[in-house]
Amino acid sequence: MTEYITEKMFTEALHAVVAEKGRDYRYTRPRNAAGVGMCRYVTEDGAPDCLIGHVLFAIDKQYGTHFTPDFHCLIGVNSLLWNKAEPEVVDAAQLAQYTQDSGGTWGAAMDRYDKYIESVIGAKTEPTAIITTDTTIQSGVV
Repeated sequence: MTEYITEKMFTEALHAVVAEKGRDYRYTRPRNAAGVGMCRYVTEDGAPDCLIGHVLFAIDKQYGTHFTPDFHCLIGVNSLLWNKAEPEVVDAAQLAQYTQDSGGTWGAAMDRYDKYIESVIGAKTEPTAIITTDTTIQSGVV
């Protein structure tokens, strides 16, 4: 099983999942015995169900062995990915989860994830100019 999820891994998987399902896809939460809609990571047959479940399966199908249908998203992405993913990924994935759970499309969830990642990680990779001792200017990423 993948030991640690990088931003690149999660972002690529998220984009692939949304491309496959479509930006306009809306997750419908199955109802529990009390009739309450509950987000869940996997279905009764072990297939991915919600957005985060699909993304984790896309990264590594072994994640599915850790979930049962009663393992609801109430546990939260933060608890699920704690110490398993870069902190920025955990925060951004939580925003995507909230967007889905509040009725947003998977495209809207992905956009919210991307916007957060860009605001946090994008700031770390802004091009800069480096002046060397021979006074030439080199462009690069720091």
